[in-house]
Amino acid sequence: MAIIDTHCHLTDADFAQDYPAVIERAAAAGIDKLILVAYDPDSIEAVVSLAARYPAAYCAVGLHPSDADQWSLALQRRLETLLEHSRELKIVAVGEIGLDYHYEPYDPVLQQTAFASQLELARRFDLPVIIHERDAHEAALDQLRRQQAAGQLRTPQQIPGVFHCYSGSLEFARRLLPLGFYFGFDGPITFKNARRNLEALAGLPRDRVVIETDSPYLAPVPWRGHRNEPAYLRLIADQVAKIWELDPDQSDERLRQNSLRLFPGLNE
Repeated sequence: MAIIDTHCHLTDADFAQDYPAVIERAAAAGIDKLILVAYDPDSIEAVVSLAARYPAAYCAVGLHPSDADQWSLALQRRLETLLEHSRELKIVAVGEIGLDYHYEPYDPVLQQTAFASQLELARRFDLPVIIHERDAHEAALDQLRRQQAAGQLRTPQQIPGVFHCYSGSLEFARRLLPLGFYFGFDGPITFKNARRNLEALAGLPRDRVVIETDSPYLAPVPWRGHRNEPAYLRLIADQVAKIWELDPDQSDERLRQNSLRLFPGLNE
């Protein structure tokens, strides 16, 4: 069963010398679709360009919270122009966007402004969002609830998006479930110290889970500490099957259908 890497960064400098071989290895490992995710203005252009070159590649465009100081009217207009042609450009989501209060100094006002603006863009162009959230649980949930109340968030039935690389508690995830969000799990679910990740994975509804590599980051065991790449998604998928106590083919099918439902553009 082919599986989908719903979040990778093949435009990162770590892949500058060999991304064609990386894509080939992913195909050989049974990964037939990849979502290349942007995080800053340069990567926005790069993911669109790379998605156009490879049939297996799709993309998401957006500004990461750590780069919120680069949010501007000009960037918003550039995103609007791209999103107006999302189908032709294989853009399946707005992301990665969100809040990150982990590394100081950070400006919560700038992050909230960029986050809210991009949530509105996603709603206007009817696309899911890929959310990066770190040490900002309550602020992110408050923002999403306010956007929902203002009609600037897709409904639960439409699926508003995914919390990528989910590392929060099962309790917090359950507070997000009524909004309709999905949860992306990565290499850390293979780590020995991954108790909270595994609790969340085991406790969440199985139809709300997708997998991702976040390449080149967060390589799964036994590649931990090395450059990650989409071909290693198989290790993450196998760990999900183990936690769910399913045959890998059954688990893969569930994960694939979840990904296609979350990102309908992958079907086009």
